[in-house]
Amino acid sequence: MENISRELCEKYTALDQDQIEEIMTWLGELQKIADSEDCNVYIDCLSFYGKSFVVVAEAKPNKPQSLYERPIIGSIIKSYREPAVERAFSSGQPTVGVLGLEMPTTKQVVQSAYPIFYKDQVIATLIYEKVITSYLPAEREEPEEIFLEPEVLSFLEVFTDAVLLIDRKGLIAYSNTTARRVFQELGYIDSLKGMDIHNIVSFENGLIQQFQMSGHYFEARKVLIDARQGVEGVIIRDRTEQERCKAELEKAKLAGTELRHSLKNGLRLLEFADHECAEAVETEDAKAAYRKAQGRVRALRTITEIKLNNEEIGMKQMLGQIGKELLVMLSSPNSNIRIQVEGDDLHLPGDSSNAVILVIYELICNALKYAFPGRTEGNIYVRLKDEDIVYTFEVEDDGCGFDVSDGGDRSSVGLGMIQVMVRDWLNGELRIASDAHGTKATFEVIV
Repeated sequence: MENISRELCEKYTALDQDQIEEIMTWLGELQKIADSEDCNVYIDCLSFYGKSFVVVAEAKPNKPQSLYERPIIGSIIKSYREPAVERAFSSGQPTVGVLGLEMPTTKQVVQSAYPIFYKDQVIATLIYEKVITSYLPAEREEPEEIFLEPEVLSFLEVFTDAVLLIDRKGLIAYSNTTARRVFQELGYIDSLKGMDIHNIVSFENGLIQQFQMSGHYFEARKVLIDARQGVEGVIIRDRTEQERCKAELEKAKLAGTELRHSLKNGLRLLEFADHECAEAVETEDAKAAYRKAQGRVRALRTITEIKLNNEEIGMKQMLGQIGKELLVMLSSPNSNIRIQVEGDDLHLPGDSSNAVILVIYELICNALKYAFPGRTEGNIYVRLKDEDIVYTFEVEDDGCGFDVSDGGDRSSVGLGMIQVMVRDWLNGELRIASDAHGTKATFEVIV
């Protein structure tokens, strides 16, 4: 497993070699832990994307049946699906007894996650997983009794924020109704009473802490209640809605800037088109180049109009509109060529979105021009795929194909320009496969 684990760390994470070596030292312990605890054990690392985890090592117990039908090493799991792992990684604190969300199994999985450090930095998490029916909370020390006046208790029970009272040992002695509801919704299985407060929030860096879990944003404040008894209170407010409003405000502020960048990028693309026209020597070639330039302008106009109207339209719908315009512009009246846009509705930043759309535009143009000689029917498929760390784009036709190695009209100026666009603007590589059944062009964008 070491070779696989090392390769996954090198390929999908931003860890350096020393950090990877530290993770490798844990591999020999996983099977022992799995057998002694009767649970599945994993090591997750943060992907270089930053919003997902990569499973780089695993071990399952010899006796109980594994949680999963097949190995999940190499899987990429979005952060919000593993609340315990997300919190352990971000806080550097163990997080015990939390349900995993949208796990690759029909069973409810309870996770306990422990941070793995290298030079005071969390580089991975060690995860214990059990099916909920076999999960048993660890034995706890009983918290000290805290007496509350009936009036105070009644007030706390209707308080809209989550309230916890903790004893001098840091154990939760009381939780109000809101706290019990909030942490149950977050996936905490164990009773809050007797739980170490560090399993929820740590105040090592001050009396006010902000933390994120399962897509929620929280602000926690610690206050002294009774110095003589060492009783402290923790008030936790869900700030998710405020954070969303803040993000929308920032989005609105950036809309103007993004629009200016889009228009600037549009001028750059027009310059690129003019250059191609200037290179055309023959009259017919010049006409064809001018027509393609008109098409690019039309594609950019569609993009710009959508952004000026501040419409929340993803690339799938945008490409569908552009495809319809291309069919009107480039196909003959009796043609029955179809352009189908399939897959995930992706959203990319303005400049990247423009570049991707122009690349796909050029690929569709090539297919319309070369793929169906002497035919009135055919299909062009545009596929968009969200693969967590990368977005993959494919343009495929069921036309006559061509010899990629030989070149020819189809793979000369047009495809050469597309390859430059993919390489220079998207830091990617255009891959083309073609045979007698059609042609498929593929490229990726790292997100």
